[in-house]
Amino acid sequence: MTYPFDQISALGKANGQFATTLAQVARESGETYVKVSGKAASTIFDQFKEFKPGTSAPAFKSDELTGLLGEIEKRHEEASARIRSAFEDWQGAVKDAFSQATEGQQALTEKLTVWFQPVAKTPAAPDKAAEEPASTPRTTAKPKDTA
Repeated sequence: MTYPFDQISALGKANGQFATTLAQVARESGETYVKVSGKAASTIFDQFKEFKPGTSAPAFKSDELTGLLGEIEKRHEEASARIRSAFEDWQGAVKDAFSQATEGQQALTEKLTVWFQPVAKTPAAPDKAAEEPASTPRTTAKPKDTA
């Protein structure tokens, strides 16, 4: 019996690299969002610094916040691109690992390949039972004696 040590180690390496990349993107994105939210909070509070009770509310200036929202959107797009790239690299590594299988490992490879296929979202097939007309209720073969 052959054991797929090379494939298992290649899968482990690919999974480790993918998880590391996701963690790195999450950490960097979190740091960026904390910085941007700090800037946004200070911008909002600075506008109300000189507000005194009994006076009219100052006009809210949203230009600075719009710039900060643009920065958040830009960072989100960068993170999405990095995640997409990491996922494609991971898929390629998994595909390469399974393409190296010997004949004895082919059955295992076919089973594991199904697990790593992207899930295709297809519309649900209509229920055949709902399409068929309801059958008539069955009657008993012997009539009951009511007398």
